[in-house]
Amino acid sequence: MDAVSENMGGDRINKRIDEGTLAQLASAAGISGERQEAFAAAVQAYHTGPKLVIERDTLKFWANVARDRNPIHLYPIYAQESEFEFKDTPAHATLIAAHVEQYINGLASIVNRFLDGEQGAQVEKFEYAGQNLSFKRPLYPDKTLEWTFSEPKISDGALVLSLSGVNEKGKPIVEPIDKKPNVVLRRSPLLSPPYLGRFVGESPLIKDSARLTSDELKDFYRCIGKPSAVEFPFMYAAALVPSALLEFIRAKTGKYQGVYASQDFMFHNPPKIGEFQILIHLAGAPVFKRRYNEYPLNALVMQGDSPILSGEVVCNTGPSVKLV
Repeated sequence: MDAVSENMGGDRINKRIDEGTLAQLASAAGISGERQEAFAAAVQAYHTGPKLVIERDTLKFWANVARDRNPIHLYPIYAQESEFEFKDTPAHATLIAAHVEQYINGLASIVNRFLDGEQGAQVEKFEYAGQNLSFKRPLYPDKTLEWTFSEPKISDGALVLSLSGVNEKGKPIVEPIDKKPNVVLRRSPLLSPPYLGRFVGESPLIKDSARLTSDELKDFYRCIGKPSAVEFPFMYAAALVPSALLEFIRAKTGKYQGVYASQDFMFHNPPKIGEFQILIHLAGAPVFKRRYNEYPLNALVMQGDSPILSGEVVCNTGPSVKLV
């Protein structure tokens, strides 16, 4: 059940990053002089690995790992007859987001390794601090997604860049929301969500809890590949948000339905094995379209008194589904 195909032919390898982008990344990260060439070679070698290919069996396994048992991801006929008119079962947005985190953590580890050598001593590491993703097209089983990134720079003290994943025709499957940088690496986390007071002061639309175990974490990595340097990925905690949404919808309608259109998360404190609390508010007025309804939502995931991640997600549901 490998998430990445073993076919290593030229059409299954990510295209090389151009030298100008690599130089921008080195400069933004503070890697200078003779080390830039070695750094660029290390990033290039890492990036030009296999494209992402998610197998059909992985979708079935991920449905249990992420607690997302929406049949749209499991049964081709159901997906084809849904209001979204998919050609096949699309990969879960949370699974694609987990692969984004895996890719960026690998890139961050290279940046941090060269920073240590640049300074001649241990320095404060860049850590993954935020991710925004717009899911533009479905990724179907056994089709390829190719990573590409651009425009690395320093913004408000953070290293940011724009990451996209495209299909065989070069069309975006996932890309930044509103074309803004969608990957954030910081040397210190943002500890408090900007709208934490709202979650404390108002009754949420959805309030749920879930426990994640060490065995489930092993299953998570069975789906996306070997563990990264990060012990517990933010995107596993983030997957609890659509899981809570799906259970809420099932309670209202009697069945699982809906898809993620986008997510924009900030990361605050590293998650750990144990109990999580999920709070979801309506972020604005829903948009009712011909084939589906679009709901903007604020989400907060906590462990005890510690915020883990927060942000806005957009969920699309069938026209008959009313969240409020």
